[in-house]
Amino acid sequence: MLAEVQEDQVKYHPDNYSKLSKEEKNLHEKAFTTNSNDPDYWKLEIGKDENGERLVVPEGDVLFQFRKDVEEKKLPLVSWLVAPEHFSDHPGSPWYGAWYISEVLNILTKDPETWKKTIFIINYDENDGYFDHVLPFAPPVNPSQPVDMNGKEGVEYVDKTQEYMSSPSLKSYEKVEGTVGLGYRVPMIIASPWTKGGFVNSEVSDHTSVLQFLEKFIMKKFKKDVHVENISDWRRAICGDLTSAFNSSSVKVPKMDYLNQKDYAKTINAAKNKPVPNLKWYSEDELKDSLLDIQERGLKPSNPLPYHFHVNLEGDHIKMTNLKDNGVPLLVYDRTQFDNNNYHFSYALYEKQTLSHTVQPGAYDYEVFGPNGFFRKFKGNKTAETEVILTNMTSKNQIELIIKNHKKKNFSISLKDLYTRSERTISVQKMEEKSLLTLINTKAGMICS
Repeated sequence: MLAEVQEDQVKYHPDNYSKLSKEEKNLHEKAFTTNSNDPDYWKLEIGKDENGERLVVPEGDVLFQFRKDVEEKKLPLVSWLVAPEHFSDHPGSPWYGAWYISEVLNILTKDPETWKKTIFIINYDENDGYFDHVLPFAPPVNPSQPVDMNGKEGVEYVDKTQEYMSSPSLKSYEKVEGTVGLGYRVPMIIASPWTKGGFVNSEVSDHTSVLQFLEKFIMKKFKKDVHVENISDWRRAICGDLTSAFNSSSVKVPKMDYLNQKDYAKTINAAKNKPVPNLKWYSEDELKDSLLDIQERGLKPSNPLPYHFHVNLEGDHIKMTNLKDNGVPLLVYDRTQFDNNNYHFSYALYEKQTLSHTVQPGAYDYEVFGPNGFFRKFKGNKTAETEVILTNMTSKNQIELIIKNHKKKNFSISLKDLYTRSERTISVQKMEEKSLLTLINTKAGMICS
């Protein structure tokens, strides 16, 4: 650590700073704006909470410079607010983030002229290990969709020849070769005059989506190209630019009651004296359907998504077709190969692209995952005698279920609605092709066996 400090003293010496260009100096000064002009900067106020216990809070204003820039209308076109640790919602300090966000919104909405042209994006850098049932997508690396690792696609791949792998601080078990891809989901909220109404947006996005949005916004408004070179082609195709989150909703802005910092801090400090809740740990056998049904009830309005694609089992392959321009990430799991470590395949359906995944002969059991909770499961013993094809007919708000019987005998298919639990049996004659149409429901889920 001492060696690093000594190196920094040389590297960041004022003499070196004076050699920078005007643009570089400006970027440096803007990037490291702090609250040092606050007369109470770094001072602490020691008081008591509602239980009379010692309470320590910043005496100054942790948003001093931001507040000043907004009030004086000197806010740059793009600003990044990095919260101090105690206001960052990390597990070690999970209390004060709510006040921090509330106060930023309070500052931005105080002047209607400022707010009417503001987009406030609240983002997090990790999910802190909380359970997430949505699998993260990864770049395609499989025999069916070969990719040039060093090509323009920029598929994010880690191998042992890279400098990262030679780091002495890296443990041996951390030196894993493979694609980087997307991580587990983190929360993101967009507050603006164009995102009213509590809409949910389920387009696949990541942290580069914010940069892609800025690219598009600045190009549209100022005709300036600020293209970010280090976003790979795969990531640009798969991750949206956040424009799908904006709409022209006529929903009225709700009245917000902003949190008072000092009063809120007293309540938080007093929470440690509350009794520990009587939690029960359940064994796997105790986890019944009714116990797991704890998700908040009700529906939220959703933004339209730019996806339209089909995934069906046709003959001896799974056919994947993208009917639109936006890229579609897909994960294919072969459950019969879990013990052989050859069960996982990543695909990327680029603009208007069709790909196939070969089904192994004999018994098969495949699961396919896509964006917005998309799921298909294909399980059976033979692939040639029966085909079941599901087609989204979005223009008619319908789905079409096509059943093809290549057998020389009649058979029946059971169709079960996962939400209403209703079930019906469909008879299909030998060598017959039967088509069923149904209206698309907001809760679409069925099992065909």
